[in-house]
Order: sequence, then C-alpha cells, then structure tokens
Amino acid sequence: MKKETSADPKQLYERLEYGFTIVFMAFLSVVTLSVMVYVANDYGFSTLNEILAVSRRTPWGIITSLFVHADEKHLLSNMIALFVFFLLLLGSNVFHSEKELKHRILTTLPLIICLPVVLNLLFIIYFPELKLIGSSSIIYTLEGRCIGYSLINSLELRKVRKSVQKERRVLLASSLSNLIVFASFFPNVLLYPLLSPSTDLQLIVWIHSSAFSGGFLTVVFYALRRQFKEPE
Repeated sequence: MKKETSADPKQLYERLEYGFTIVFMAFLSVVTLSVMVYVANDYGFSTLNEILAVSRRTPWGIITSLFVHADEKHLLSNMIALFVFFLLLLGSNVFHSEKELKHRILTTLPLIICLPVVLNLLFIIYFPELKLIGSSSIIYTLEGRCIGYSLINSLELRKVRKSVQKERRVLLASSLSNLIVFASFFPNVLLYPLLSPSTDLQLIVWIHSSAFSGGFLTVVFYALRRQFKEPE
C-alpha cells in the first residue's frame, strides 16, 4: 500500500491551508444562511421560522429547516459546534496525502446536507403533526464522520513498526492524536440516548443518533472498501 503520510513541513502547511479553505467556506455558507434567516425572522418576518420549519404542511422544510434556529443561544451553540467539528475533520486527516485529504473533505460536505434532508423527510412521514428546526442533524452527521475517521486513523498505529524512519514519527503522532479524539468523544455518544426522559426529547435523540450513525458508518464502509481494494 502506498504511504499516505508525509513529514514534509511545507506539504503539511499546504494541506492545512487547502483543507481549512474548504471547510471554512462550507462553515461560512451555513452560518450566512442561518444568520440571514434568524435576522429576517427577528426583524420583520416573524412567521418565517414557521414557514421554513420541516412539517407536513411545509415540505420544503426538509432543506430550509436546517438553517432555522429558535433563538440566539440555539444559533450560537450550533455554529460553534459546527466549526469545532469542521476543524476536527481537518485535523484528523491532515497528515494524509493531499489527494486523500481532499477526498475525505469533499465527500463529507454533500453528505452532511443529504443525510439530514433524508432524516427530515422521514420525520414528516412518521410525525406529520410535529415541527422541527435547527442544524443539529448536520452537526451530528459531521461528528459521525469525524469520529469514524479518528477510529480508522488510530488503527494505523499497528503500522508504525513497519514504516520507514522518516514517516514513523508522523504516523505515530497522527495515530495517537486520533485515538485520543475517538476515546474522548465516542463514550459520550454511547451515553447520549440515556439522557432523554421525555418523548419529544427521545425523538430528537433518535434523529441525532441516526445522523451520527449515518456519518460514522459511511466512513467505516469506506475504510473496509479501501482495505479490500488495496491489500497490504
């Protein structure tokens, strides 16, 4: 298998610059749409949140609801979480080649929109009397991708002894840092469904868990397919 890590500081900087540009533009797009909707709802169109929410009466909400937030706290917490996980996506994969980094980021971006749209569609089919807003499903899909990549990257630790001296330190740093990320986040994900006493909250937890699982499993399937296609 061709080595994917690189110890060249110049190449590392170029990958960081390239990757950050992409994830920041994606983040900025979500923030801009969310802030525009929030400001419009707060200063002139007080029913806009209702119109853009996902429900049986507003089916376009399967897309528009992803950029609707109830209040400033809801908006701020979602945007902070989104930014953190975008940075984590970049940081977890920056030691890979530019081609691999590009693939992992660019396949993540459409998924974090498409999967929440599918979940919203299922929501209005099975719960036509309820409404839903927020970017949480985008965030949980992105988190699932981040934790999935952290897992498969941490498994590269087994290759440290076989790697050449030049690549060994980079591979070790990448594997250990990803292992720390996985160990820090995954237990919280497992405990999250237990903290849902009410029925409405259980529904939200189901949506969040489905988004996370979808993001995580797509990474696992990708890793398995690559393993079969590129045996050591």
